[in-house]
This record gives sequence, C-alpha cells and structure tokens, in this order.
Amino acid sequence: MDVDQAVATVEQLWSDLEWKEEHLADLTRQVAGIRKLIATYYEMFPTLEARTNSRPPVVDQDSPKGAEAVRRILQAAPGEQLLVSQVVRALADAGWLPESDNPANAARAALDRLAATQDSDVHKLRYRTTSGIKVFYTYDPDRVPEEEPF
Repeated sequence: MDVDQAVATVEQLWSDLEWKEEHLADLTRQVAGIRKLIATYYEMFPTLEARTNSRPPVVDQDSPKGAEAVRRILQAAPGEQLLVSQVVRALADAGWLPESDNPANAARAALDRLAATQDSDVHKLRYRTTSGIKVFYTYDPDRVPEEEPF
C-alpha cells in the first residue's frame, strides 16, 4: 500500500464513520423515546411492576443539554483534542445526544459557542492536513488562547 491508497482508505473510513454515527444518533434517540414510553406506562399503572416482574427503566430527566453537555464531555478528557464526531459519540454514550435531525451540527454549534466565549476553557484548534482542514476542540483551563493561523 502506498500513501495515496492510505489517503483514499482513510477518507472512505471517515465517510463510513460519519454515516454510522448519524444512524447511531437516530437509534439513540429512539431508545431514549422507548424508555420514556415504558416509564410512562409504569407511572400510569402502578401494578405493572408486580404483574410484569420487571422494573421501570431509569429515565434521566436532569441530563445536561447543549453547551453544558459538550462541556462535560470535554471536561471528562482534559487536554485531549476531540473531533465533533468523537464528541457526538461520547454524547450518545452518555445518553445526552441532542434532540436534533443532525446531532453533529447541534454539537458543533454548542462547541463553537463555548470556544468563542471570552476567557473560555474550551478551545477550537484547526490543523491543515493533506485531506483538508481538521477542527478539534479541547478543554484546557490553563491554556492561553492563541491567534488562529488562518
């Protein structure tokens, strides 16, 4: 394999990852909705627990939303540089995926708002690669923001 084949393979893998993450986001939203529906039935019919030999699912009503959710994801990995796709995956794993047709865009908007805030501890980093510009976000409370190179 030469470098051109490696570039093509990596670009195809990125494309595959984005497609799968979009579907993961849809499935995560569906799972959360089903959990809420089941919990509602347990609330409506208190004898269900005894009659079905099961317990109601835990539904997290107090999960963080928007900028607070992405901030917590970044704070869990201080100093690590994360792509939007990695943040979205972490949000899905935590059950905090935004209710949006495009969770990646919602997460990106929240990350950009956090990074644009003066004296923010969330930083946006851009790197030029052979396949284009890659944008990463990081939580680093001790870092002094630098001027963007381009």
